[in-house]
Amino acid sequence: AYPTGRKVYVIGYRDRSTRFRWFTIGKHGDPWTAEAARIKARELLGNVATGDFPHEKKIRERLDATTVAELVERYLTEGPLDRPNKRESSWLNDKSYLYNHVVPHLGHIPFRELHRDQLVQFQHAVANGIAARRKPKRGPTVRGGRGAAVHALRCLSAMYGWAISRDLAEKNPCQSVQRLADGRRDRYLSLDEAKRLFSTMDDLERTRVINPLHADCLRLIAYTAARKGEIMGLRWSEVDADNQRLLLPPARHKTGGANRPKAIPLSNDCMAIIERCRRHAGTSAYV
Repeated sequence: AYPTGRKVYVIGYRDRSTRFRWFTIGKHGDPWTAEAARIKARELLGNVATGDFPHEKKIRERLDATTVAELVERYLTEGPLDRPNKRESSWLNDKSYLYNHVVPHLGHIPFRELHRDQLVQFQHAVANGIAARRKPKRGPTVRGGRGAAVHALRCLSAMYGWAISRDLAEKNPCQSVQRLADGRRDRYLSLDEAKRLFSTMDDLERTRVINPLHADCLRLIAYTAARKGEIMGLRWSEVDADNQRLLLPPARHKTGGANRPKAIPLSNDCMAIIERCRRHAGTSAYV
């Protein structure tokens, strides 16, 4: 009984971990009577004796009603705690695909009921730029496309993988879907193309059509096979001239692990470019 006079029928028991729990049967008179509550209490305690705990049933019912949109919110909130080595930029990327494509198309579906046919239709709709029935209330128009469909399904699958690790889901429905090829291509310059590229840069630099620093940036990218952002954002603190290499900290690269620097060897031609840049750097922290 509460000080306000409100009366509630409850049972107490210990769960699998021997933690003591209270479970509410219901409020007196709405519609429970003392006799009805006793009968229900005996039923529930009998279930507890066989390992069927009422609080677990309540959790299951709540999970069964959880929609894809609600799971997305939980994933984006709790996922970074479970996966601390995943980069913030990757989480932002996931957030974009989940909010822009998954939630509008699939957000209203209970996540435990999502099945293969719905995912096949989802992939087709995003790939062909078909708008969801439930459009976002604000923000730019989301058009989709083949690449968006590939990445959106990949993010959705990662979310279900996380849900399985949290014992929220038993299976990943995305694994039964044949996914679109992401369209990636490996394209390398031939020796003749490379010669023409460098010859053209030399001509453009000599005639002052392009800035010499821009030309050197392109040369370093070509010589090292580093990513554009790794060279454009290169700092002097990341240049190990004594060992002729670049040492990029974990936050500046996507390979080699989240806790290890990425080493990029520098040829003599690269070192000549570095020294040329050093003469023009002044007090700048950037190469």
